[in-house]
Amino acid sequence: IPAEFFSDMDVRKGFAYSFDYQGYIADVFHGKGTRATGCIPRSLPGHNPRQKVYSLDLAKAKAHFQRAWGGKVWEKGFRFTLTFNSGNIPRQTLCQIIKRNVESLNPKFRVDVRPVQWSTFLDGYRNHKLPMFSLGWNADFPDPHNFAFPIMHSLGDYPKSQGYSNPEADKLVEQGIAETDPSKRKAIYAKLLALEYEDVPHLVILNTVVYRTERTRVKGFYHNPIFPNSPYGN
Repeated sequence: IPAEFFSDMDVRKGFAYSFDYQGYIADVFHGKGTRATGCIPRSLPGHNPRQKVYSLDLAKAKAHFQRAWGGKVWEKGFRFTLTFNSGNIPRQTLCQIIKRNVESLNPKFRVDVRPVQWSTFLDGYRNHKLPMFSLGWNADFPDPHNFAFPIMHSLGDYPKSQGYSNPEADKLVEQGIAETDPSKRKAIYAKLLALEYEDVPHLVILNTVVYRTERTRVKGFYHNPIFPNSPYGN
């Protein structure tokens, strides 16, 4: 695929309608997770549970792919590699679901799923060598800005790697961190999530749940959700 392949919004929406979000949560995570409605998780202010989301709809996916790049995508097809960090079974399954559903639409569509060693994966991610990849984000501090900036701002971690830039998204992220009124911040982030939905620079899948298992004799543990490896960090 050409470097600008995903710059066509119909390509992105074709993939957005090709994933079984609820099935993934139900089957891979055994229902222990919630559907993400945007880059801000439900545990933080600014999350909008009423934000529109994409769902599995192969008819809509087909229609978008047929319009992509003036019909050339549907006519010529495509082939690229979808990567995940090796050993991560949930992400492997996610990639395989995308592959199966997208390839079912057109025999000319080919998505090669490939596991990549973590160090190699990060190198490819940072140097714009991965056409499409699967990753997650953990909080560094308990504020929506810690998700809005790295996921939606043009200087953030994901957009820099993806080549995504929208001045309106940048403005909303900057307004969100500068605003001190909680209700006004909420309104700003609602606009950001709506823009994220329309631009679909990525697929937001789920808010995960992690478990801690310990013997009853263990005393003194308290949950710190900001621990990067919570609940298993030291």
